[in-house]
Amino acid sequence: ASVKAWREYFINGDVFMFDPFFIKSQTVTEEELQNLNITTIRGNQLSREDLERAATHGPFDIIIDDASHNNDGVMLSLAVLLKSLSPGGVYIVEDLSCVMDRGKRLGDVNAWLDGDDVDGSITDIIYHQPEHNIKTECINHLRETGKWISMLLTEEEKQYIEQNLIYIDVEAHHNMLLFYKRGNITFDSPETVKNLSL
Repeated sequence: ASVKAWREYFINGDVFMFDPFFIKSQTVTEEELQNLNITTIRGNQLSREDLERAATHGPFDIIIDDASHNNDGVMLSLAVLLKSLSPGGVYIVEDLSCVMDRGKRLGDVNAWLDGDDVDGSITDIIYHQPEHNIKTECINHLRETGKWISMLLTEEEKQYIEQNLIYIDVEAHHNMLLFYKRGNITFDSPETVKNLSL
């Protein structure tokens, strides 16, 4: 339902929602969102093919990952969708505390996919896999070595992240990350860039 708030906030923007639409308790329907002029894209965050299909709707100025809150989904989405982010655009990952929690209990998360909350419209379920934590491992490693680490991404995907992130804000909010893509971008304070840029 949060995408409805973005529709109200970005009154002149094009708003897209990528979602599997397979949770029984979900009260907002695709039809309702489409009637609000929100383009819905049905897909799975763990599918590169689905993410690549979503990326064809870009370029995007802002991407907000408010999806599975699992390390592997966050990682795959960043790798695929960063390419469709406009130069100077911002990529936001929400709810890092949930990502941390779910990363420690993948068995429970995957069991939920086989449970009664999922409506059965997805016949080929993709289960979550172990992956580095994007905040506590990947960003620290990138700042120390200039290299992005991942168990799931290709070398090409990791190199794209290394070469195209200009700024990572881990301070703006304790529970989210803001990535900025290389491009024509300015910051209010040179001191901010000094403290937080790559």
